[in-house]
Amino acid sequence: MKTLKKWIALLCAASMLFSLAACSEPAAEETKKDTAAVNSADPNETEAETEDDGSLFKTVKDDLPADLKLDGLKVTFLSRGVPKVANEIHVEEMTGEVVNDAVFQREITVEDRLDCTIENIATGTDNHGNELLNMVSTSVAASDGAYDILANSNWSTANTYPTGYYMNLHNVENLNLDKEYWAQHLIDSTEINGALFSVTGSLSLFLYQSMFAVFFNRNLCEQYGMQPADIYNTVFEGKWTLDQMIAMTKDIYQDKNGDGIADENDVYGFGLQVSSSTDGYWSSCQIRMTSRDSDGIVKLDTDLEKLVSVVERLQDFAYNQKGVVRLVEASDMADGFYLPEAFAKDQILFMNDWIYTTGTGVFRDMESDYGIIPYPKYDEAQDNYYSYIHDQFTTFSMLCTVASPAVVGAVMEAMASDSHNRVIPAYYEIALSQKYARDQDSVTSLQTIFENAYLDTGWVYSLNMNSYPQGVLREPVWRNTNTSVTFVARMGKMAEKSLEKIMKSFDKIADSQS
Repeated sequence: MKTLKKWIALLCAASMLFSLAACSEPAAEETKKDTAAVNSADPNETEAETEDDGSLFKTVKDDLPADLKLDGLKVTFLSRGVPKVANEIHVEEMTGEVVNDAVFQREITVEDRLDCTIENIATGTDNHGNELLNMVSTSVAASDGAYDILANSNWSTANTYPTGYYMNLHNVENLNLDKEYWAQHLIDSTEINGALFSVTGSLSLFLYQSMFAVFFNRNLCEQYGMQPADIYNTVFEGKWTLDQMIAMTKDIYQDKNGDGIADENDVYGFGLQVSSSTDGYWSSCQIRMTSRDSDGIVKLDTDLEKLVSVVERLQDFAYNQKGVVRLVEASDMADGFYLPEAFAKDQILFMNDWIYTTGTGVFRDMESDYGIIPYPKYDEAQDNYYSYIHDQFTTFSMLCTVASPAVVGAVMEAMASDSHNRVIPAYYEIALSQKYARDQDSVTSLQTIFENAYLDTGWVYSLNMNSYPQGVLREPVWRNTNTSVTFVARMGKMAEKSLEKIMKSFDKIADSQS
């Protein structure tokens, strides 16, 4: 199988070269850009451990022994089969699309380097991967070793950490969790009492696609007297705040058909998706949810004053301002009003959504140019912009039934480093920066978004904590309900008890695996 994959890769590369000779010069240049990331040599064969080439994703070499061979052993991933992540772990063939081919090349490179076989079982129709957790439970109970690595949604997987299904990754040989290709900020948020049952980073393309941004329609903004350059300058000068965003958009409304009804035919200053996109203000406004004491014990420590302040501002924005249309993800308004489509049809000036949307047909086919900027700060005194990550992002756990953890650890490490040096640059530097983004200022903003991603520990364990984060911010904004400090404190008591149970269960598992 590995030999066949190599021949396929060589044939596809030869086909690309033939196409270059036949195409016009501009097309050739574009193809060269697309294939550059895929056809580069294995960075782990270079001498430097880290190469600072000025890019966001600097080349990082892993520390696996150069002569490490796994004697043809197979490592099996269990992953979601839903379209958003179906090609994250494995693709069947090279197609000429830069990210697809980088994923294909990664598998060939790692299999050849380590003398192993990588299998991916992609299944299920649930974005959160609940079906996969049932499969894991059955496999662990039977000790059949059917799967080695679970690649699944953080939201649902974290809820099963207390079951003991997974290994503490700090104890796995060949995993170097200090490397840049593992998301250090998420390791800090996920680890409890020295136990870490999942990890993510450059191995997950969807991690980066799951980060949230604010998009603005450049054409509409100019029509309403806003210059894109001024919008970007506001961001770059550190003045893009929640109050500024509200003030710029709250009064922009045009009754396009003159029927006196705010409906799907009109123009709005802001399209506010009041479910998961609203969650983003936890991170962007740096609302503290949990803290850790000197012993590393996680405690619920919500900044109630700031939380209530943000909720009340968003409620007023969503319900009292004529320039705002509020929707719940893909729900309909009247005969149908899908935010990205309305945005693409020049009906919405600003909207919030995840980066994944830039690669969809709606955005790729959009005639008007658009800009990308980070979520706003709480105020100008805040030190930086921070980005929220949707809880569907992929995280990787090693099952407790794995016969050779060191083998599986080596494959995870090699794939993560290769992804960091090949797949993520193909996505960020070519697909996202050159194809999807419409201007250089958007690329600069994307760097800010990626560099400052942040999730509080409470968000990592939100389902374990009875969905506390959603219940005290998203839900009140969505339903325009009680936001008092008393209400938040009451919900917090239940969440605190759940957090205490999590820590106790982690201690027991850590003791059993030590």
